[in-house]
Amino acid sequence: MPGIDGVEIAKTLKYNPKTRSIPIIIISANRDISKKAEESGADDYLSKPFEMVDLEKIVKKYLEKNKSKV
Repeated sequence: MPGIDGVEIAKTLKYNPKTRSIPIIIISANRDISKKAEESGADDYLSKPFEMVDLEKIVKKYLEKNKSKV
C-alpha cells in the first residue's frame, strides 16, 4: 500500500477505541513478523508461505472468541 503499511494500519486501528476490538492478523513473509505483529498490537500473525488450514484455524479462534462476547 502506498504511503502506509499493514503495521501502521494495525496500530491505528488498535489505538482507536471504536476499532481496537477488531481482531487483526498480520500475514507477511518478513522474517521479523512476530516482532512486527507485537509492535502493531495485532492479535495474531501468519508467516508466508502458509497453509490455508492454518489461516482457517486462526480465523476460527477469533470468531469463537468474539461469539462468546455477544
